[in-house]
Amino acid sequence: MNQIEEKTIIAQVRLNLLFLGAFIKAVKSNPNQKIEDFFNEWHKKIKWDRKNERYSLINQGVILTSLYGLIVYPKEIFFNNIPKISIESLNKDEWGNISIEMCPDCDKNLQGVVKHIRNSLSHGRVTITEKDNFVFEDGRDESTLNFKIILSIENLWKFASKFCRCCVKEKWS
Repeated sequence: MNQIEEKTIIAQVRLNLLFLGAFIKAVKSNPNQKIEDFFNEWHKKIKWDRKNERYSLINQGVILTSLYGLIVYPKEIFFNNIPKISIESLNKDEWGNISIEMCPDCDKNLQGVVKHIRNSLSHGRVTITEKDNFVFEDGRDESTLNFKIILSIENLWKFASKFCRCCVKEKWS
């Protein structure tokens, strides 16, 4: 990603927090307010300045910050409980279609993949393509990247959701 895209993600996260704060305040004063009406008024209030583009509540910034809570934090807390189940043996309907493109020396198991995705998120090595695919890369530094996985937004959502449910329930099958 270039710096403009990275700044946009940071702005999106900030706007989402501002939106949530304003919405909580608005609901306290008017519990019957519809979220769509509030959103439209708020959108005008922030004077979103991009032509023909509305600010969306679901955006790259929200997804990346959510992944901290869905993958990074659980990995740190539950890492020793994550089994070394082969990625190929995971149910694709539940976990999503996971295809590792580059990882010659790593074990292609759940614990290893979670570790690499966590590292990618934590070290800013995530690229979001024009088609909303998420590219996660990991390695010691930029010159030694040895892990690459590309997930569509649908597969990323399946993977992160299933991973969280397994961490919380401590049941991995």
